[in-house]
Amino acid sequence: MNDAKTPEGRLGLKLSAQATASAIDELGRRGKETWGPSYYSQLAPGDLCRLAGRSRPVQYGALISWLKRLNEGSKPAPAGAIELVAHLTNLTTTDSELTTKISDSEVHHSRKRRGTKRTSAEETSLVVNCPSVIHDYKFVVVGELPHEHLHAAVFVQPLDGTGYWYPQIARHNPLRAGRAFASFVQIGNPAGIWHVKRPPLEAKVRVLVLEQPWNTDSSMRLLEDDLFKHAERLGLVDHKDTLTSRVSTDPLAPSLRDCSEFSDQPLVHDEPRARSCVAPLTLDWKGGAAYIEIREGDGDRLVFQGSAAPGAVLTMHGSEEPTDPQAVLFELGGPGRYRVRLYPAVKSFVDPPFEWWLELR
Repeated sequence: MNDAKTPEGRLGLKLSAQATASAIDELGRRGKETWGPSYYSQLAPGDLCRLAGRSRPVQYGALISWLKRLNEGSKPAPAGAIELVAHLTNLTTTDSELTTKISDSEVHHSRKRRGTKRTSAEETSLVVNCPSVIHDYKFVVVGELPHEHLHAAVFVQPLDGTGYWYPQIARHNPLRAGRAFASFVQIGNPAGIWHVKRPPLEAKVRVLVLEQPWNTDSSMRLLEDDLFKHAERLGLVDHKDTLTSRVSTDPLAPSLRDCSEFSDQPLVHDEPRARSCVAPLTLDWKGGAAYIEIREGDGDRLVFQGSAAPGAVLTMHGSEEPTDPQAVLFELGGPGRYRVRLYPAVKSFVDPPFEWWLELR
């Protein structure tokens, strides 16, 4: 595969769209096979990184984003990219399916863009900067619209199999300053309603450029066809999609034990229904510190919130069961209904991955 390092690999050749797409799919397949849904933020194998010309291992997401940028541009592909894509697609570096010759018009346009002044084409194009890897359910998308009189509308599609797009639009979201915009985005359920299944680790983010603003009172989720029909009625000028992945930092195998029925067999996190328990309670999980929130079951009043280590104990005032004072995280006021929530590391603005509904006695 050394032939990609000859001048032929750098003079006027770029990767074909089909070969790049196949290579990206193969990277995703290998990553998921090794790491599961969180592959995007995991380190790729050293041999793939060396083929790409990297001196040290990088994340799968970095390789995928690099290939996408090369495919969108009009510059010749570097030798490392050609070797990597050839390896992933089982092609040789001289295969006609792997590369295409850059046209004279693309070369001329590329040279024009090397100047210090911005060209009119640059000034009238949509620019979107969206993080490819996040560590929470919320992040910010920034960009520039083609013209000041246009409007941005940002949508998120959690890759949970439903296909729904959720508008990320409110009175001051996105924020505007001339052509620039910034939009707050959340993956998950911002209303705090119970998730029957875990929030997804990946999502697509779509930015629409519209002639008329999206109605901030319209918060209905939409399928693909309905979204474009509504956008076309508002004057769809352009759009851009990006993929973002969340690093999985959730506590593993959470469990809750009491001093009665669930002392030997813990109450596992399954579905939202109230269970009768006897204090003290022991919250345990595998991993580092987590964030615990306790609310009254009637009225939803906040009782406790704070970080804790695995093995945290919740006791109740007047309980006669012996407990280790050093392990007690909080003392509840008395019998009643409570909701115990367990978040990863820090509190999020969306509903928690784990929650128990308890009737303490």
